[in-house]
Amino acid sequence: MTELPSRPWTVLHADLCGPFPSGESLLVLVDSCSRWPEVFILKSTTAAVIINRMKSCFAVHGLPEAIVTDNGPQFVAEEFDLYLREHGITHRRVTPYWPQANSEVERFNRTLEKAIRAANTEGKDWKSELNTFLLNYRATAHCTTGKSPTVLLFGREIRTKLPSLNTSRSPASTSPVVDPAILERDRCQKAKMKKYADEKRRAAPSNIKRGDKVLLKQERNNKLSTKYDPDPYIVVGTKGTSLLLKRRAEPKIMRNSSAVRKLPPEGTDNHPHEAKRKPDQVVDTTAKPRPQRQRKPPEYLGHEK
Repeated sequence: MTELPSRPWTVLHADLCGPFPSGESLLVLVDSCSRWPEVFILKSTTAAVIINRMKSCFAVHGLPEAIVTDNGPQFVAEEFDLYLREHGITHRRVTPYWPQANSEVERFNRTLEKAIRAANTEGKDWKSELNTFLLNYRATAHCTTGKSPTVLLFGREIRTKLPSLNTSRSPASTSPVVDPAILERDRCQKAKMKKYADEKRRAAPSNIKRGDKVLLKQERNNKLSTKYDPDPYIVVGTKGTSLLLKRRAEPKIMRNSSAVRKLPPEGTDNHPHEAKRKPDQVVDTTAKPRPQRQRKPPEYLGHEK
């Protein structure tokens, strides 16, 4: 569970949404603190195109301190890493096949896709409706922070066509600091979502440590495929719930602990709960007769006792 940054536009979450039937994709940036989203329509998703869109975004809002992305080819390209290093931006990559680690932008993407589907259903041009959606989203209070992204990023409300009970404008602040109550509310909300996700997955604390042998989940190509790759990996490092795995001369990979199964140490019993017996112990398997019920005749028939 990540803590909410104390200032806006310090940590950004980036992801690609699409492609859509038109062949275009969306570059989505979400500020971790204010939840302010930036969306760019892309005809190409190369690292060079993404860098150019980020340049135009940073020209307005300034450079962030860190960017969180998945391990898509655009985000692991040397060109992208070089751009971030030259501008003093830390690149945080989430654990592969674990989108929950980039949940801020993943949740926004789901909302964005619903809005695009609604526009298509109504026969509207989704690209024209995109700006209207962003305007309303940015001006609406977020369910976690209780404040709109515009208030947390700019320190003021923006005018929209949405009905509002309070038309007063708070003074603009060039560097708004997040209220401690919002930080606590964000922490509680994330803890609640984590608890729900853990219960849904029946998650349990991992006892996997460095040096353990594990089996990694694999994609099942057919019904006969096994759930886990039978060729084990060795855990060479841990970081929270993420594990660094190594197998012979293959490159190291990072996976979440929920994607692996720990192998018992060699020479141990794989079924510790089964009853143990000595090799020469004979088990009596003879079927025992069922007990017979004693029948007593009724006294009124005149039977002697």
